[in-house]
Amino acid sequence: MRQDPYGISKTVYLFPAIDVSIDVNTLKTLHVVVDLRTQPAVYFKGLELFRILTQGLRYKTQWYGDCIEFNDPIESTSFFLGMINNCIVGKGSFDCDIFDKILQRMKITKYEFPDGFILVLPVKKYHPTYDIKEFITSFSNIQDYFQVSVEWKNNAPKLKLEGFTSLWSDSWVLHRINTFNPENDFETDWITTCRNSKELSKKISVWDTVHIIEDLKFYDLKQAENQLNILTNLYQSKPEEVFPPIISYSIIELSKLLGDKDVCSDSMEWMEENLQWWEQYRYFSDTGLFGYKNMRVEDIASETEQLNSPRWWNQFNGERWKKLPPKKTRNLVSVDLNAQMSDYYQNLGVIALCKEEHAIAREYFDKAEQLIDNMHNLLWDSKQKFYFDYDLELGWKQPLFSSSSFWSLFGGCVFKQDLADYVNHLTNPNKFWALSIPSIAFDSPFYSDDFWAGPAWISLNYWIIVGLHRYNLGSLASQIGLKVLKYLENSYYNYNKLFEFYNPVTISQEDIKRLNPIRSGPLPNYLGHNPIHAIFYYGLMKGTLLEDDFHMLPDWTQIKSQLEFELYYDNKKFQFKPERQTKILEVSREE
Repeated sequence: MRQDPYGISKTVYLFPAIDVSIDVNTLKTLHVVVDLRTQPAVYFKGLELFRILTQGLRYKTQWYGDCIEFNDPIESTSFFLGMINNCIVGKGSFDCDIFDKILQRMKITKYEFPDGFILVLPVKKYHPTYDIKEFITSFSNIQDYFQVSVEWKNNAPKLKLEGFTSLWSDSWVLHRINTFNPENDFETDWITTCRNSKELSKKISVWDTVHIIEDLKFYDLKQAENQLNILTNLYQSKPEEVFPPIISYSIIELSKLLGDKDVCSDSMEWMEENLQWWEQYRYFSDTGLFGYKNMRVEDIASETEQLNSPRWWNQFNGERWKKLPPKKTRNLVSVDLNAQMSDYYQNLGVIALCKEEHAIAREYFDKAEQLIDNMHNLLWDSKQKFYFDYDLELGWKQPLFSSSSFWSLFGGCVFKQDLADYVNHLTNPNKFWALSIPSIAFDSPFYSDDFWAGPAWISLNYWIIVGLHRYNLGSLASQIGLKVLKYLENSYYNYNKLFEFYNPVTISQEDIKRLNPIRSGPLPNYLGHNPIHAIFYYGLMKGTLLEDDFHMLPDWTQIKSQLEFELYYDNKKFQFKPERQTKILEVSREE
C-alpha cells in the first residue's frame, strides 16, 4: 500500500510520570493525527481534544499546508503550549523564551505583526508538508527519553496509611514537573508554574520557593539546595527585592540535613545585608517594631502577596471600620512580620554561635527578646487575648482576627501565661477550627470565599504546625496535620488536582474565588503553598530535626491504622513500619 505523504497517525507516549490529572495539559498518552491536506487534530481515547480550524472557534488560524497564520498570538501560543510544550515535553509552564527555542529547534520561522504572527514551517523540495510529522515520529523512544524521571518517581518516599491513596505520590510527581524537569531541552529558571517573565525575579515567588524547599528536603535534598542557591543568586543580583525572613529557617534546616555548617556561614553575609534592608525600610524606631512605613495599601498587598486581605484594605478608628482606597498611605505594624523577624534574629544568633562569634550572637538574641517584648506591649490585646495589627496613624489596634496572627507561635512571641487563651482561638470552631485553618476567622465581618479573605492556605497551616511544636503543643500540631492531610486527600480524590488555596469548610472548591472577578478559582496543581510531605513529617509524626539526627514521636491517638512510610536522610532512604507502642523513631548521621 502506498504511503500517503500528507497524512500520519501516531500514538505518542508522554512523560510517564504524568499520571496526576485528566487535564489535556497533563495527559499520559495522546493519539496525534495530522492530515496535512486539511488540519491537524489531537485525540485522547478516541475523543478529539482540539483541531486547528480554518474558521476558528477555539483557534483563529489560516492553514496553508506549509505554514499556519495565527491572527491572535495568545491563541497561537495556546496551541504550541498544548501541542508541543505540555503534551510532548511535559512542562506545566510556558515562557515566550521557551516558545522561541521550540521554534528554533523545529526550524520554524516566525514573522510577527501587530495583530499576530505567521509561522512558516520547513518546506521540503517536493512535498510542502507540515514538519510536525517528523517532530512527532522522533518521539518513538519517549519512555527511554524520560527514564530518569521514571526513576525519580519510583524512588520517592512511600506512605502507607489508611485513607491515603494517590495524593502522596502524585504530589512528588508534581514537584518533578513544576519545579524542575532535567529532560527538558529548553532550560528555564522557573521555580513555580505561575511566573511568566523574562526577568528572573518575576519568575520566582520567593515565598512559594521556600515552601517547595521545605517539602523537597525530605526526598531530593540536592534539588532543595539548588532552589536555595537560586534564591541566593537572585538576592545577590537584586538586593532590593523583598525576601521573606523565614528563608533563614530553611537555611538552618538544610544545613542540618546536609551536615554542612558552611551552608549557614556562606549565607550569613547576604542575610545580614537583607536584615539591614528590613531595619532601614520596614522598622519603626519609636515602637521598636516592624511594619509598613508610608506605604500605599495596594503596595502592602503586593509585597505581602496577600492581595485582597482585609487587614490592609480596612482601617479601624476605635469605633468603626472604614474601607480604604488603593492609594491610601498607611503606617501599619503587622503581627506576622514581627514574628518572622523575631525568628530571623534568633536564627542569625544561632549561625553566629556556630561561627563562634558569641558577641554578635548575643546581640541578635537580645534584639529578638526586645522585639518580643515590644510586640506584647503594643500588639497583644489583653481583653480579647489575641495579637492584632496596629495602625500608627490612628493609634489603634486593628481588631481583625486573622490566622496570620498565629505566626506569633512560630516566632516564639507568645508569653507563657497567655498561651492557653491564645490557642483557644485557634481551636474555636466559630473562628478557625475547621477542615483546614482559614485565613480570616469565620465570625469576622470581613470573611469571604475569596483568596486571602477567608480560604485556607495550606502553607500557613504548616507554619502554624511548626509554631505549635515550639511551644510543646505537639498533640495539637499532629491533630491539625492529620486533619489537613485527610482534607487534601479527599479533595484530591474529587478533583485529581492540588489547588493554590482551599475552601476551609468543605472539599468542594467550586465556590471559592481568586480575586473575583479576575479569576473564578484557585490555580490547579500548584505546589507553592502545599508542603504536604513536610506536614506529615512535622505534623502527624511530630518530627524534630537536630544537628546529627531526625527523630519523630508518632501520635498514635491520631494514627488509627497500620503505618508504613519512608524518608531520606543523609542521602539514604529509611523505611519505617512501627508498632503502635513505639514511642520514638530516629535516624542518625553516620560518623
